[in-house]
Amino acid sequence: FPFFSHFFKFFPTPKKIPIEWKSPQTQKQRRFIKAARQISNFALNSDASKIAFVARGRVFVQNAREDGAPIQFGIPQGVRYTQIDFLPTGHLIVASDQTEESSLEIFNVDGTKSLESEKLTGASMGRIESIISSPIDPIIAFVNHQFQLIVFDVSRGETICKIQSFYEGGIDGVTWSPDGRWIAFSYYSAPEVSIIRIMAIKPGHTYHKDVNVCDMVDITEPLVRDYSPSWDPEGRFLYFLSTRDFDPTHDEISQRSMAFISATRPFLVTLKATETTPFKRTAWTTEDIKTMIHKLRSSGGSKKTDDEIQIDLDNIHERIVGFPVSSGSYRAIQGMTSNRVHYIRQPLEPELSSDLLLFSYDFLLQKEIFLASNVRGIMLTSNKKYGGISFFNPRFPVCLYGAEYRGRLEGDYLQCADAARIEFEVVPPLEWKQILVETWRRARDNFWSRSLNSLDWAKVKNQYLELLPRVSTRAELTDLTYQLQGELGTSHAYIKNARHRSGEYINIGKLGCDVVWDHSYGGYQITSIYKGDLWSDVSGPLSRPGVGIEEGDVIHKINGRPVSKDKSIEEHLLGKAGAQVEITVLKFERIESKKQKGFFHRVPRYPYTVNVEPIVDEGAVRYRDWVNGNRKYVETVSKKKVGYIHIPDMVDDGFAEFHRAYVTQANRDALIVDVRYNGGGYISENILDKVSRKTLGYMKSRWGMPEPYPHYSTAGPKVALINEACGSDCDIFSQSFCPRMNYAVPGLHKDIKGYCTLVGQRTWGGVIGIDWKGRMLDGSSTSQPEYAHWFVEGKWGVENKGVSPTEGHSVEYPPTDFAKMYRDGYYVDPQLSAALKIIGDVLIDFEANKKQNLPDLRLSESASIP
Repeated sequence: FPFFSHFFKFFPTPKKIPIEWKSPQTQKQRRFIKAARQISNFALNSDASKIAFVARGRVFVQNAREDGAPIQFGIPQGVRYTQIDFLPTGHLIVASDQTEESSLEIFNVDGTKSLESEKLTGASMGRIESIISSPIDPIIAFVNHQFQLIVFDVSRGETICKIQSFYEGGIDGVTWSPDGRWIAFSYYSAPEVSIIRIMAIKPGHTYHKDVNVCDMVDITEPLVRDYSPSWDPEGRFLYFLSTRDFDPTHDEISQRSMAFISATRPFLVTLKATETTPFKRTAWTTEDIKTMIHKLRSSGGSKKTDDEIQIDLDNIHERIVGFPVSSGSYRAIQGMTSNRVHYIRQPLEPELSSDLLLFSYDFLLQKEIFLASNVRGIMLTSNKKYGGISFFNPRFPVCLYGAEYRGRLEGDYLQCADAARIEFEVVPPLEWKQILVETWRRARDNFWSRSLNSLDWAKVKNQYLELLPRVSTRAELTDLTYQLQGELGTSHAYIKNARHRSGEYINIGKLGCDVVWDHSYGGYQITSIYKGDLWSDVSGPLSRPGVGIEEGDVIHKINGRPVSKDKSIEEHLLGKAGAQVEITVLKFERIESKKQKGFFHRVPRYPYTVNVEPIVDEGAVRYRDWVNGNRKYVETVSKKKVGYIHIPDMVDDGFAEFHRAYVTQANRDALIVDVRYNGGGYISENILDKVSRKTLGYMKSRWGMPEPYPHYSTAGPKVALINEACGSDCDIFSQSFCPRMNYAVPGLHKDIKGYCTLVGQRTWGGVIGIDWKGRMLDGSSTSQPEYAHWFVEGKWGVENKGVSPTEGHSVEYPPTDFAKMYRDGYYVDPQLSAALKIIGDVLIDFEANKKQNLPDLRLSESASIP
C-alpha cells in the first residue's frame, strides 16, 4: 500500500519496500518561456514612460512607449510577487511572499531594492490582494483576504487607517481622489449588498474642517450593489456602477415568474452641491462648447492634480444621477479628461458574452461612443495625459493612448507594450515548492475553522516539504498537493487547471445506441437506440429523421470496412465525431412462426446503407431517455397522479432541467423530486422555494378546469430520491427538503404520515463550500473549504456524514438491477418503485380528506359566492 510516497508490504507486518527508479526526470529541467499568456497584473508610472508586469510571479519593468530591454526585479526564482504599483516618487512597490507571509518591497526604477517595509509584514498584513498608490504622497491602500482595507504610509512605515467588512465581497474597487486626500471604495454592508464609501486620508481639509483622518462617509445608501468607483480627474463627480434599475422581464417558461436580466448601468454623484448634471436633454450647441472652452481657459485649464477637491457631504446621496445609457452587465468605469467617461460593458447575447466592449460617454456630444473590443481593464495615469487599456491579447496585453483622443481606439492611435520581449527562466522544483507552500498557506488562511480541525498545520507543512524532492512531474505535485489538503479531512479541497503533460486527444464518434455481437450474422446487433430530444441537437444520430436504422438491425460495415468481433464500434469511429460516416446494416423482418402462434422469427431481408453523423458525447442523449423512461413509468403506475422531476446538478443544467419538467409535473396530486447523481452547485434554495409550494386554494373559470393557487404547486405528498452520488449543494437540498415541506394546509391535509419522505441511500456528505479565489503562479488554482453550513435539523453533522433516508426507507440500487435495464418496457429502479409505493399509500388518506373538505370544483353550478 502507498504511504507518504513509499510503498509498504502489509502482511505479516508493515514493511517498506525499497524501490530504485532510474529516470532523467525531464520535467524537472529548467526551461525558458515568454511572458505572453503569463501576465496577471500590470502598473504604469505617472507619466506612462514605464510599465511594470507581473508574469508567472516575477516582476518586470520596461519602457512603455519606446523600445528597451525589460528588467527583472527581485529574486528570480522561488518567490512569488503578486501585486504592484508605482509610487509618486517613481519607486515600484511590490507584494511578496518571500517570508511565506505577505510583505512589501520597494524598488528603484533600475531594479535595485530601495527598502523593505519591516513595520507591516507577517500575518497582520494578511494576503495582499490589491495595492493602490496615492497620486501625491508615498501612501498606499491595500485590501487583504480578511476583508480589510489598510492605508499605509510607506515613508514612515506606519498604518494610517484600517477598516473591516464582515460580509463576503468585503472591500473592493479602491481608488484615490486626484488630490490624494480621499479614497473611495465599494463596501459590503450586508450579504450581497454593497455601497460606495469615501474615507478621509489627510487632515486639515479646507472645505471639511470637521472631518478627521479615517472618517468615512456613505455616498450611496444600501440598495443592491454599488461598485467600481472612479473620480472625475477635474474633481466634479464620483462615478460608479450600480445595480438599481428594477425593470423586470417576464419568464417565458414559467409565465408567472419574472427576472431582472439587465439592472446595472453607470451613475455619478455631484461632489459639490452647486454642480449641475452634465447630462442635457439635447446635444451641446456650438455656443455651449465655446462657453465651456472659455471657462476652462479662464480657470487656467484643467485643475491641478494637488488642488483640493471640494465635497459637500450633506445629503450627498440625493445628488446621484444615472447615465442615459442602456442597462446591462458592466465591469468597470473610469473618469477621463475632456468631459468623458470610459466604461466596459459585457454583451448580453450568449454568443458575444465573452467579448468585453469599451465605450465612452462624451458629455459634450451627449452620446455613447464605441471604442474597442476584447478589453480587460482601463486606467488613467496620475498626470492625466495617458489612458491605459489591458486587452485579452497574449502578446500586447497593455496599450496606451493620449487621454485627449476622442475617437475609436485602434491602429496607430494605440502604443502597445510588447510582452514577447520578456523571456525568463523557469526552474520547476523551485516553483513547485512555492506552489506547495502557498497551497498550505491558503488553507491556513481560508479554512472555515480557525483550529484547522485541531491539526498542527506547521508540522503538516514540514512533513510534505520533506517529500517534495521525490516529486519529478507536475502531475506528481498535484497528487502531493491533494494529499496535503486531504489532511484537513474536509470536502471540496480541489485543484484545477494544473498543466500536466498529456497525449494527443482523438475524439470517438458516438452513435447513441447499444450493440452486442451477433454470431449468426457476423455483425453488431443494435439492441437499443437512444432518441434524446429529436427536435434539438441533443438527439441520437440513428434516431434522426430519414436515417431509417432500427433496433434489431445488424451493423456490417462502417465506411465500407467490415466490422469484426475483435474490433469494437468505437475503434471504427475514432476521430469521426461531427463527420459524415457511412453505415451499412442488415435489415430484418419479423415473421410469425407457423408452428407456434405468437412466436416471431427474425428473417434477414436486405442490406441498407446510409450516412450518419456521430456525436462526441452521447451522455445527454442517454440522460434524456433515462428521464423520459422514469417519467413514463411514474405516470403509468400512478395514472398521472404523481409528477416526476429529475435535477442533474445545482447549476445551469439542473436549473434548466428542473424548469423543463416543473411546469407540467408540479400540478399533480403528488411529486417525486429525484436528485440522485446530482453533483451540486449553488441554486438549491431557488429549487426549494418552488418545490415547497403548497396548494392553498384553486382558481376556477366557468369553462376551464380548476387551477391550483399558487400555480405550479403540489397539494399532496412529496418524496425526494437521494443516493451516494448526491453531494455538495445536493446534500444541502436533501437536508432541507422535509423541513421546508413539513406543514399542513387546513382543509387539505390531515395528520398524514409520510407527507414528506427521503428514499434511497445516504448522500455524499460535503457541505463546506468554496470560492476559487486567485491562481497559483503557474495558472493552476486550489480551493479551500471556506463556507460551513449549520442546519436547524442536523446542526454541523452533515459534513463527512451525509443525509440519511427517512427511517425505514433506505433502499439500495444494486448493480444487478442496473444490468437488467428494462422490465416490461421500463427501467428497473427499486428506489423509484419504493417512492411510488409510499406515495400510493399516503394518497389514499389524502384523497379521502380532499373529497371530504373540498367542493366539486369541476362544476360551475356547484359553486356559489355568498
